[in-house]
Amino acid sequence: MKRILSISIFTILSLAAQLAQAQNKYSLRITNTEASCTNYEVVDGSGNKVVLPEEVQSSLECPALLNLKGDTLCFLDNNKVCIYLISSQKSYSLFELFPDIDGVSGPAWSPDGNRVAFVVINQQRKHNYTDFCRIVVVDLDENMLVVEKHKFDRPVNFVCGSICWSEPGTDFRFLDNNNLEYIRNENIDERPGECGYIFIQSPF
Repeated sequence: MKRILSISIFTILSLAAQLAQAQNKYSLRITNTEASCTNYEVVDGSGNKVVLPEEVQSSLECPALLNLKGDTLCFLDNNKVCIYLISSQKSYSLFELFPDIDGVSGPAWSPDGNRVAFVVINQQRKHNYTDFCRIVVVDLDENMLVVEKHKFDRPVNFVCGSICWSEPGTDFRFLDNNNLEYIRNENIDERPGECGYIFIQSPF
C-alpha cells in the first residue's frame, strides 16, 4: 500500500512539473491580417497574452523580422535588430541596419546559444557590400551583451516578396559553435544550390 501511495505522489508531482513547464512556454498568435500585413501577440502556455513594453509590442505589427525561440523574442526596433527576454523583461540591441536594404532573415542560433547569425540582403551592394548578402554573426556573453560582431559577404540563397529574406535552418545554419553552413543562391549565383562554409574563431 505504501509503495502504491509513493508512486501516486511521484506521478502527481511529475505531472505538476510538466504542467508548470508547459505553462512557461511562449508562442506567437495572429491578431489581425490585412493584405500582406499580419499583426501578432505573444501568449504563454495557457493562451494568455503576455504584456510587453510598448516598443516591443509595436514591433509585432506587420513585422519585417519576428522570431520567438523559448523566451527569446527577436524583432526590429526601427533599424535595430534586437532581442527581448520575456523571463527577465529586458531588451538588447544587437546591430543596426541601413534603411535601404532589401530585407533581413530571422536568427540562426549556435548550439551553445552564445552566437546568433542573420543574413542581410542588399542586392544593389550598397554600403561597401562585396556580394548581395551579408552574414552577420554576433557573439554574446552570459548577460546577452554583444562581445564581438563578424561580417561575411556571401551569395546566400534568398527569396523576395514584399521584402526579401533567407530562411534560417534551411538557407544557413550553424553546424556547431564555430562552423556555419549556407546555401549559395539558387537563382543568381554561378554555382546555385552548393553549400558554402564559414569558420568563426571563438572569442573566449
